[in-house]
Amino acid sequence: MSKLGFSGYYGMSNYGDDLFAWVSALGSRHYWPEHEGILLGPRAIGAPGTYSSSFGWIPLATYQRSDALGKIARLCTLLGGSLLLDKFIFSGGSLFHSRSSGIYDLLYKLGRARTTRFSAIGVSIGPFADTATEKKTIESLRSFEYISVRDRASFDIAASFALDVPLNYGGDLAGIYPMFDNAADLAGNKRPKLIGFSPCALPGDPASARMYCDFFVDQMSKLASERGYSACLINLNQHSDSGDAELCAYTAAQLTAKSIPYALHSYQELGVPKTWGLISSLSAYMTVRLHGALTAFVTNTPFFLFEYHRKCTDFLEEINHPLRGFEIPMHGDRSCDTDLLNCLLAGDSGAELSVVKYCAKSASNFTSAPWFDPRP
Repeated sequence: MSKLGFSGYYGMSNYGDDLFAWVSALGSRHYWPEHEGILLGPRAIGAPGTYSSSFGWIPLATYQRSDALGKIARLCTLLGGSLLLDKFIFSGGSLFHSRSSGIYDLLYKLGRARTTRFSAIGVSIGPFADTATEKKTIESLRSFEYISVRDRASFDIAASFALDVPLNYGGDLAGIYPMFDNAADLAGNKRPKLIGFSPCALPGDPASARMYCDFFVDQMSKLASERGYSACLINLNQHSDSGDAELCAYTAAQLTAKSIPYALHSYQELGVPKTWGLISSLSAYMTVRLHGALTAFVTNTPFFLFEYHRKCTDFLEEINHPLRGFEIPMHGDRSCDTDLLNCLLAGDSGAELSVVKYCAKSASNFTSAPWFDPRP
Protein backbone atom coordinates (compact mmCIF):
# COMPACT_ATOMS: atom_id res chain seq x y z
CA MET A 1 0.00 0.00 0.00
CA SER A 2 1.53 3.30 -1.08
CA LYS A 3 1.64 6.27 1.29
CA LEU A 4 0.09 9.64 0.45
CA GLY A 5 1.00 12.73 2.45
CA PHE A 6 -1.39 15.71 2.60
CA SER A 7 -0.15 19.18 3.39
CA GLY A 8 -1.73 22.62 3.74
CA TYR A 9 -2.05 25.30 6.39
CA TYR A 10 -3.27 22.69 8.86
CA GLY A 11 -3.05 23.17 12.60
CA MET A 12 -3.25 26.97 12.60
CA SER A 13 -6.55 27.19 14.56
CA ASN A 14 -8.42 28.13 11.38
CA TYR A 15 -11.74 26.46 10.59
CA GLY A 16 -11.34 26.54 6.80
CA ASP A 17 -7.85 25.05 6.72
CA ASP A 18 -8.73 22.36 9.25
CA LEU A 19 -11.77 21.51 7.12
CA PHE A 20 -9.27 20.67 4.36
CA ALA A 21 -7.46 18.30 6.70
CA TRP A 22 -10.72 16.54 7.64
CA VAL A 23 -11.81 16.13 4.03
CA SER A 24 -8.34 15.00 2.94
CA ALA A 25 -8.40 12.24 5.54
CA LEU A 26 -12.00 11.16 4.97
CA GLY A 27 -11.96 11.63 1.19
CA SER A 28 -8.78 9.65 0.62
CA ARG A 29 -10.10 6.83 2.80
CA HIS A 30 -13.31 6.75 0.74
CA TYR A 31 -12.02 7.33 -2.80
CA TRP A 32 -8.47 5.97 -2.58
CA PRO A 33 -8.73 2.96 -0.23
CA GLU A 34 -5.69 1.31 -1.82
CA HIS A 35 -3.48 4.12 -0.50
CA GLU A 36 -2.65 5.13 3.06
CA GLY A 37 -3.24 8.84 3.66
CA ILE A 38 -1.13 10.74 6.22
CA LEU A 39 -1.74 14.35 7.23
CA LEU A 40 1.41 16.38 7.78
CA GLY A 41 0.68 18.70 10.67
CA PRO A 42 -0.89 18.84 14.14
CA ARG A 43 -4.21 17.12 14.69
CA ALA A 44 -7.27 19.37 14.69
CA ILE A 45 -9.74 18.91 17.55
CA GLY A 46 -11.31 15.46 17.21
CA ALA A 47 -10.04 15.10 13.65
CA PRO A 48 -9.96 11.71 11.91
CA GLY A 49 -7.10 10.17 9.98
CA THR A 50 -3.44 9.34 10.51
CA TYR A 51 -1.21 12.28 11.37
CA SER A 52 2.51 12.77 11.10
CA SER A 53 4.06 11.28 14.23
CA SER A 54 6.91 13.80 14.10
CA PHE A 55 4.63 16.48 15.49
CA GLY A 56 4.30 14.89 18.90
CA TRP A 57 7.25 16.70 20.48
CA ILE A 58 6.45 20.17 19.06
CA PRO A 59 4.03 22.34 21.12
CA LEU A 60 1.14 23.75 19.11
CA ALA A 61 2.02 27.32 20.16
CA THR A 62 5.52 26.83 18.74
CA TYR A 63 4.20 25.31 15.51
CA GLN A 64 1.95 28.33 14.94
CA ARG A 65 4.58 31.01 15.51
CA SER A 66 5.34 33.33 12.59
CA ASP A 67 9.04 33.73 13.41
CA ALA A 68 12.03 31.55 12.56
CA LEU A 69 11.28 29.11 15.39
CA GLY A 70 7.80 28.49 14.01
CA LYS A 71 9.17 27.94 10.51
CA ILE A 72 11.68 25.41 11.85
CA ALA A 73 8.90 23.58 13.73
CA ARG A 74 6.75 23.37 10.61
CA LEU A 75 9.69 22.26 8.49
CA CYS A 76 10.54 19.49 10.97
CA THR A 77 6.92 18.32 10.93
CA LEU A 78 6.77 18.22 7.14
CA LEU A 79 10.16 16.59 6.65
CA GLY A 80 9.67 14.08 9.45
CA GLY A 81 6.30 13.01 8.10
CA SER A 82 7.26 12.90 4.44
CA LEU A 83 10.41 10.77 4.57
CA LEU A 84 8.72 7.56 3.39
CA LEU A 85 5.97 9.01 1.19
CA ASP A 86 5.27 7.82 -2.33
CA LYS A 87 3.08 10.81 -3.11
CA PHE A 88 3.03 14.29 -1.61
CA ILE A 89 -0.29 16.11 -2.12
CA PHE A 90 -0.81 19.82 -1.57
CA SER A 91 -4.40 19.68 -0.39
CA GLY A 92 -6.73 22.66 -0.12
CA GLY A 93 -6.31 26.41 -0.10
CA SER A 94 -4.31 29.21 -1.67
CA LEU A 95 -0.95 27.44 -1.81
CA PHE A 96 0.55 28.64 -5.09
CA HIS A 97 0.92 32.41 -5.25
CA SER A 98 3.45 35.19 -4.72
CA ARG A 99 3.67 34.61 -0.98
CA SER A 100 3.95 30.83 -1.05
CA SER A 101 6.00 29.34 1.77
CA GLY A 102 9.73 28.87 1.33
CA ILE A 103 9.30 25.69 3.36
CA TYR A 104 7.40 24.16 0.45
CA ASP A 105 10.18 25.13 -1.95
CA LEU A 106 12.74 23.26 0.13
CA LEU A 107 10.42 20.31 0.61
CA TYR A 108 9.81 20.15 -3.12
CA LYS A 109 13.54 20.05 -3.87
CA LEU A 110 14.15 17.31 -1.32
CA GLY A 111 11.17 15.35 -2.56
CA ARG A 112 12.37 15.41 -6.14
CA ALA A 113 15.73 14.10 -4.98
CA ARG A 114 13.86 11.13 -3.45
CA THR A 115 11.62 10.76 -6.55
CA THR A 116 8.50 11.61 -4.54
CA ARG A 117 5.52 12.28 -6.84
CA PHE A 118 3.82 15.63 -6.21
CA SER A 119 0.17 16.53 -6.83
CA ALA A 120 -2.32 19.20 -5.74
CA ILE A 121 -6.06 19.02 -5.07
CA GLY A 122 -8.58 21.72 -4.22
CA VAL A 123 -6.03 24.53 -4.52
CA SER A 124 -5.97 28.05 -5.92
CA ILE A 125 -3.18 29.24 -8.21
CA GLY A 126 -2.14 32.91 -8.30
CA PRO A 127 -2.17 35.80 -8.25
CA PHE A 128 1.50 36.48 -8.89
CA ALA A 129 3.10 39.83 -8.17
CA ASP A 130 5.93 39.36 -10.67
CA THR A 131 6.98 37.17 -13.56
CA ALA A 132 9.90 35.66 -11.64
CA THR A 133 7.59 34.12 -9.03
CA GLU A 134 5.20 32.95 -11.72
CA LYS A 135 8.01 31.24 -13.67
CA LYS A 136 9.25 29.57 -10.51
CA THR A 137 5.77 28.20 -9.85
CA ILE A 138 5.42 26.98 -13.43
CA GLU A 139 8.68 25.05 -13.18
CA SER A 140 7.53 23.43 -9.95
CA LEU A 141 4.10 22.46 -11.31
CA ARG A 142 5.46 21.16 -14.60
CA SER A 143 6.61 17.88 -13.07
CA PHE A 144 3.48 17.31 -10.96
CA GLU A 145 1.56 14.06 -11.39
CA TYR A 146 -1.89 15.66 -11.08
CA ILE A 147 -3.38 19.11 -10.40
CA SER A 148 -6.98 19.85 -9.42
CA VAL A 149 -7.96 23.48 -8.79
CA ARG A 150 -10.99 24.87 -6.97
CA ASP A 151 -12.04 27.82 -9.14
CA ARG A 152 -12.28 29.02 -12.73
CA ALA A 153 -9.60 31.72 -12.36
CA SER A 154 -7.05 29.15 -11.14
CA PHE A 155 -7.99 26.75 -13.91
CA ASP A 156 -7.46 29.40 -16.56
CA ILE A 157 -4.09 30.32 -15.06
CA ALA A 158 -2.96 26.70 -14.88
CA ALA A 159 -4.19 26.01 -18.42
CA SER A 160 -2.18 28.99 -19.71
CA PHE A 161 0.98 27.39 -18.30
CA ALA A 162 0.72 24.50 -20.81
CA LEU A 163 2.02 22.10 -18.15
CA ASP A 164 1.31 18.76 -19.85
CA VAL A 165 -0.06 17.54 -16.52
CA PRO A 166 -3.57 16.12 -15.89
CA LEU A 167 -5.56 19.21 -14.89
CA ASN A 168 -9.02 19.12 -13.29
CA TYR A 169 -11.45 21.97 -12.67
CA GLY A 170 -13.00 20.94 -9.37
CA GLY A 171 -14.52 22.80 -6.44
CA ASP A 172 -13.40 23.59 -2.93
CA LEU A 173 -12.62 20.41 -1.00
CA ALA A 174 -14.97 21.40 1.82
CA GLY A 175 -17.92 20.94 -0.53
CA ILE A 176 -17.98 17.18 0.12
CA TYR A 177 -17.65 17.33 3.91
CA PRO A 178 -21.39 16.48 4.35
CA MET A 179 -20.70 13.07 2.81
CA PHE A 180 -18.63 12.12 5.82
CA ASP A 181 -18.52 12.14 9.59
CA ASN A 182 -22.31 12.31 10.02
CA ALA A 183 -22.15 16.01 9.15
CA ALA A 184 -25.65 15.87 7.70
CA ASP A 185 -26.99 14.86 11.12
CA LEU A 186 -25.65 18.10 12.59
CA ALA A 187 -27.65 20.29 10.23
CA GLY A 188 -30.73 20.42 12.39
CA ASN A 189 -33.63 22.86 12.41
CA LYS A 190 -32.94 26.54 11.87
CA ARG A 191 -32.78 28.58 15.04
CA PRO A 192 -35.46 31.25 14.81
CA LYS A 193 -34.31 34.86 14.64
CA LEU A 194 -30.59 34.13 14.95
CA ILE A 195 -28.21 35.95 12.57
CA GLY A 196 -24.58 34.85 12.34
CA PHE A 197 -21.46 36.88 11.64
CA SER A 198 -17.78 35.97 11.23
CA PRO A 199 -15.15 38.68 10.80
CA CYS A 200 -11.70 38.30 9.28
CA ALA A 201 -8.47 40.00 10.31
CA LEU A 202 -7.00 41.77 7.29
CA PRO A 203 -3.25 42.29 7.80
CA GLY A 204 -2.33 45.82 6.81
CA ASP A 205 -5.96 46.94 6.51
CA PRO A 206 -7.57 46.96 9.98
CA ALA A 207 -9.90 49.79 8.98
CA SER A 208 -11.63 47.65 6.36
CA ALA A 209 -11.84 44.71 8.77
CA ARG A 210 -13.69 46.89 11.28
CA MET A 211 -15.81 48.42 8.52
CA TYR A 212 -17.31 44.99 7.79
CA CYS A 213 -18.09 44.60 11.49
CA ASP A 214 -19.73 48.04 11.60
CA PHE A 215 -21.84 47.20 8.57
CA PHE A 216 -23.08 44.00 10.20
CA VAL A 217 -23.98 45.83 13.43
CA ASP A 218 -25.81 48.51 11.45
CA GLN A 219 -27.80 45.83 9.62
CA MET A 220 -28.53 43.96 12.87
CA SER A 221 -29.81 47.08 14.63
CA LYS A 222 -32.80 47.18 12.29
CA LEU A 223 -33.76 43.55 12.83
CA ALA A 224 -33.13 43.58 16.57
CA SER A 225 -35.24 46.64 17.28
CA GLU A 226 -38.08 45.90 14.87
CA ARG A 227 -38.30 42.09 14.83
CA GLY A 228 -36.46 40.76 17.88
CA TYR A 229 -33.48 39.09 16.20
CA SER A 230 -30.24 38.35 18.06
CA ALA A 231 -26.67 37.96 16.81
CA CYS A 232 -24.38 34.92 16.83
CA LEU A 233 -20.71 35.86 16.54
CA ILE A 234 -18.57 32.95 15.29
CA ASN A 235 -14.79 33.25 15.50
CA LEU A 236 -13.49 31.00 12.73
CA ASN A 237 -9.81 31.77 13.28
CA GLN A 238 -8.18 31.82 16.71
CA HIS A 239 -4.55 32.07 15.63
CA SER A 240 -2.74 34.29 18.13
CA ASP A 241 -1.27 36.55 15.42
CA SER A 242 -3.68 36.44 12.49
CA GLY A 243 -6.91 35.39 14.21
CA ASP A 244 -10.20 37.21 14.69
CA ALA A 245 -10.56 37.42 18.49
CA GLU A 246 -9.95 41.17 18.54
CA LEU A 247 -12.53 41.79 15.81
CA CYS A 248 -15.09 39.61 17.59
CA ALA A 249 -14.53 41.63 20.77
CA TYR A 250 -14.90 44.84 18.79
CA THR A 251 -18.15 43.65 17.22
CA ALA A 252 -19.47 42.47 20.58
CA ALA A 253 -18.81 45.92 22.05
CA GLN A 254 -20.73 47.57 19.21
CA LEU A 255 -23.67 45.21 19.69
CA THR A 256 -23.68 45.85 23.43
CA ALA A 257 -23.68 49.60 22.83
CA LYS A 258 -26.81 49.21 20.72
CA SER A 259 -28.46 46.80 23.18
CA ILE A 260 -28.49 44.00 20.59
CA PRO A 261 -28.42 40.55 22.25
CA TYR A 262 -25.65 38.23 21.06
CA ALA A 263 -23.73 35.04 21.80
CA LEU A 264 -20.05 34.45 20.98
CA HIS A 265 -18.74 31.09 19.79
CA SER A 266 -15.29 30.02 18.60
CA TYR A 267 -14.16 27.29 16.25
CA GLN A 268 -11.37 26.22 18.57
CA GLU A 269 -13.90 25.38 21.29
CA LEU A 270 -16.46 23.76 19.00
CA GLY A 271 -14.32 21.84 16.51
CA VAL A 272 -15.21 21.27 12.85
CA PRO A 273 -18.48 19.26 13.12
CA LYS A 274 -20.15 21.53 15.69
CA THR A 275 -19.03 24.69 13.87
CA TRP A 276 -20.52 23.27 10.69
CA GLY A 277 -23.73 22.48 12.55
CA LEU A 278 -23.93 25.93 14.15
CA ILE A 279 -23.64 27.73 10.82
CA SER A 280 -26.22 25.42 9.27
CA SER A 281 -28.70 26.30 12.04
CA LEU A 282 -28.66 30.07 11.47
CA SER A 283 -31.56 32.04 10.00
CA ALA A 284 -29.02 33.99 7.93
CA TYR A 285 -25.26 34.55 7.96
CA MET A 286 -22.88 37.35 7.04
CA THR A 287 -19.20 36.43 6.87
CA VAL A 288 -15.82 37.70 5.76
CA ARG A 289 -14.33 34.21 6.02
CA LEU A 290 -14.69 32.17 2.82
CA HIS A 291 -15.37 28.83 4.49
CA GLY A 292 -18.09 30.27 6.63
CA ALA A 293 -19.83 31.16 3.36
CA LEU A 294 -19.11 27.78 1.79
CA THR A 295 -20.58 26.00 4.82
CA ALA A 296 -23.68 28.18 4.59
CA PHE A 297 -24.03 27.49 0.86
CA VAL A 298 -23.76 23.72 1.21
CA THR A 299 -26.24 23.68 4.13
CA ASN A 300 -28.74 26.00 2.38
CA THR A 301 -28.27 28.81 4.91
CA PRO A 302 -28.92 32.26 3.38
CA PHE A 303 -25.58 34.08 3.40
CA PHE A 304 -23.66 37.14 2.31
CA LEU A 305 -19.90 36.97 1.75
CA PHE A 306 -17.83 40.17 1.91
CA GLU A 307 -15.47 40.14 -1.08
CA TYR A 308 -12.24 41.18 0.57
CA HIS A 309 -10.11 38.79 -1.55
CA ARG A 310 -10.16 37.32 -5.03
CA LYS A 311 -10.92 33.86 -3.66
CA CYS A 312 -14.23 35.17 -2.26
CA THR A 313 -15.21 36.67 -5.61
CA ASP A 314 -14.17 33.49 -7.42
CA PHE A 315 -16.43 31.40 -5.18
CA LEU A 316 -19.43 33.71 -5.59
CA GLU A 317 -18.97 33.76 -9.36
CA GLU A 318 -18.61 29.99 -9.38
CA ILE A 319 -22.02 29.47 -7.77
CA ASN A 320 -23.48 32.58 -9.42
CA HIS A 321 -24.60 34.15 -6.15
CA PRO A 322 -27.08 37.01 -6.76
CA LEU A 323 -25.39 39.31 -4.25
CA ARG A 324 -21.86 39.03 -5.68
CA GLY A 325 -20.26 42.35 -6.41
CA PHE A 326 -22.34 44.16 -3.82
CA GLU A 327 -20.38 47.13 -2.48
CA ILE A 328 -21.01 48.00 1.15
CA PRO A 329 -20.85 51.66 2.18
CA MET A 330 -17.69 53.01 3.73
CA HIS A 331 -17.77 53.73 7.46
CA GLY A 332 -20.04 56.67 8.15
CA ASP A 333 -21.48 56.72 4.62
CA ARG A 334 -25.25 56.45 4.62
CA SER A 335 -25.60 56.68 0.83
CA CYS A 336 -26.47 52.94 0.74
CA ASP A 337 -29.64 52.02 2.58
CA THR A 338 -29.94 48.46 1.30
CA ASP A 339 -31.46 46.22 3.95
CA LEU A 340 -29.24 43.29 3.15
CA LEU A 341 -30.29 41.01 6.01
CA ASN A 342 -33.95 41.35 5.08
CA CYS A 343 -32.98 40.33 1.53
CA LEU A 344 -31.39 37.19 2.94
CA LEU A 345 -34.34 36.38 5.17
CA ALA A 346 -36.75 36.92 2.28
CA GLY A 347 -34.96 34.24 0.25
CA ASP A 348 -33.36 36.59 -2.27
CA SER A 349 -29.89 35.09 -2.00
CA GLY A 350 -30.27 31.70 -3.68
CA ALA A 351 -27.28 30.73 -5.83
CA GLU A 352 -27.83 29.60 -9.41
CA LEU A 353 -25.51 26.60 -9.12
CA SER A 354 -27.09 23.78 -7.15
CA VAL A 355 -25.43 22.37 -4.06
CA VAL A 356 -25.54 18.90 -5.61
CA LYS A 357 -23.56 20.04 -8.65
CA TYR A 358 -21.04 21.91 -6.55
CA CYS A 359 -20.49 18.90 -4.30
CA ALA A 360 -19.94 16.75 -7.38
CA LYS A 361 -17.26 19.20 -8.53
CA SER A 362 -15.65 18.97 -5.09
CA ALA A 363 -15.65 15.18 -5.28
CA SER A 364 -13.91 15.35 -8.66
CA ASN A 365 -10.74 16.46 -6.84
CA PHE A 366 -10.49 12.81 -5.82
CA THR A 367 -12.27 10.99 -8.64
CA SER A 368 -10.24 12.67 -11.41
CA ALA A 369 -6.90 11.61 -9.94
CA PRO A 370 -4.92 9.23 -12.22
CA TRP A 371 -4.73 6.66 -9.42
CA PHE A 372 -8.47 6.66 -8.67
CA ASP A 373 -10.04 3.26 -9.24
CA PRO A 374 -13.81 3.55 -9.94
CA ARG A 375 -14.35 -0.15 -9.34
CA PRO A 376 -16.00 -1.00 -6.00
